[in-house]
Amino acid sequence: FPMAQTPKIDLEDISIKLGRAVTLVSAPGGLDRKTVVCDVEGNHVVISQRKSVSRARMEAEILRRLEPTGLVPKLIRNVNDVLVQEYVKGERLPIALEQAKGTDKYVLIERSAEALLELQRAGAAVGLSDIVPNIGTRAGWCDDLALSPVRLGNMVGLPVPNYNFGELLKPDNNAPQNFIKWDARPGNILVRPDGRVCVFDWEHAGRRRRVDDLAWLFADEWMPDVPALQQDALRALAVGGTTPLIEQQFMAMAIAHSCIRLQLILSRKAHRGWWNRDACLHKDRVGVTLEHVHLVAKKAAGWSKQIDGLKPLVAFFDRIDGLTIQ
Repeated sequence: FPMAQTPKIDLEDISIKLGRAVTLVSAPGGLDRKTVVCDVEGNHVVISQRKSVSRARMEAEILRRLEPTGLVPKLIRNVNDVLVQEYVKGERLPIALEQAKGTDKYVLIERSAEALLELQRAGAAVGLSDIVPNIGTRAGWCDDLALSPVRLGNMVGLPVPNYNFGELLKPDNNAPQNFIKWDARPGNILVRPDGRVCVFDWEHAGRRRRVDDLAWLFADEWMPDVPALQQDALRALAVGGTTPLIEQQFMAMAIAHSCIRLQLILSRKAHRGWWNRDACLHKDRVGVTLEHVHLVAKKAAGWSKQIDGLKPLVAFFDRIDGLTIQ
């Protein structure tokens, strides 16, 4: 896939804002993203430019309050729409999973899920639930999410059977909403050389259901099919034993998210064909490969089997899993 030849981020503007010379070192996610590794006065740092000053300030406050956990990058400075964070050595979780041998892969997945839940708890304890924006409160938002299988079916030309998410995608009005990362995909988790994890990119954090972060993690195309670890994470979320409602809320969100991931994959494939898998992996891109289509569809079918109103989707996902798209 084509990449930008010059940084999308304006380093001259950032140098002026910081009052220091900023030199590009690398762009781990590609030059078309506004996060790069830079040299500032002889030190490597990560510099991100956000869409607005308010969004950057919110992310800076999140990093400040979560720093004691050791699970996020340290904030060095926030100036207007610019964030300067410590440069954390390591590999993104998808790459680390590819390199892991034996049971090490499952240890990394377990640590990542535990880190997300610990950050949720820590965030709530330091008042982040009170200052981050609500997610999904727009009128019709949950209804739009529930239509994700229909949109996917229209994209691939497959009929979608009648299904019913019921209330499973909607927050429980009787339960408090929680601080969550939201964009909790594996590509936003870094594995340090000593095996500890670091969760970064908090610009989309907000307040909603805790299970949503686990759905983002386990439904992603770069996450293997690991039902036992998923179950362990749900037990940890429920403090010692998952409840049928929490489990079904997780699976419903994971199914809807799977449909969105499949739409992303197939829309990009339609424009430029299948992408190179290694390039997708190392540049933290959507996995636009037939392998990823099959994996996401297989996981979604497995979750659909376990919810009465969504069982009709099993055959739909099975047909997508069987696609041989050229």
